[in-house]
Amino acid sequence: MLIIIAPIILLFRRFKCKSLSRIDTVLIGPPACGKTALLLRMQKSKFIQTAPSQECNSISITCNKKTRQLLDMPGNLEIDKDTLVNAKGIICMLDSSDKYSIQKGARLIVDLVACPQVLERNPKVLVVANKSDLPNAKTLLDIKRLLQVEIERQVESRASTMHLEKTAVHTQLFSLADYAIEALPLAITLVQASVKLGQLEAVVNFLQGL
Repeated sequence: MLIIIAPIILLFRRFKCKSLSRIDTVLIGPPACGKTALLLRMQKSKFIQTAPSQECNSISITCNKKTRQLLDMPGNLEIDKDTLVNAKGIICMLDSSDKYSIQKGARLIVDLVACPQVLERNPKVLVVANKSDLPNAKTLLDIKRLLQVEIERQVESRASTMHLEKTAVHTQLFSLADYAIEALPLAITLVQASVKLGQLEAVVNFLQGL
């Protein structure tokens, strides 16, 4: 049964990533961080435990009388940069309780800010630290610190490749005073939430604002 969420109408479908066109929003993140659970929560208004996805999931969204499509890319796949280039918004999910998930999220963020085509499109980016309800979930401040440390490490580890490419984007990355989220060359917002508890307000507001 379809539901309306302020005032979003959602249809859940499965696609092969390469067959999809006209993507408005792409959902990325490491495996088991809750991407598919987010889509199902928005569709069914209840939490459904899921296994890591092996294929792309998509929801059609009617928001403010405009139909959009959100693509969930499995965490075990390489990011399809051609798909990202067409996106108005990118949601990067990670697991608040898992240091590896946070580090993987940081690597994905570097993939975004190191891609000239993505920067030219200048999508809005929402980083959602999911599973804040877990007792071992890190605080938003700790997550921000871990992201900054890993982003800096990733830029330094990719330095030789980036120098060879010699793009203005890479020059800009090397010239940053620090690697905090707000210093990066994309509009990135970091929030903490629990899909299990239905904390979808930040995601809904993000989608409505695209």
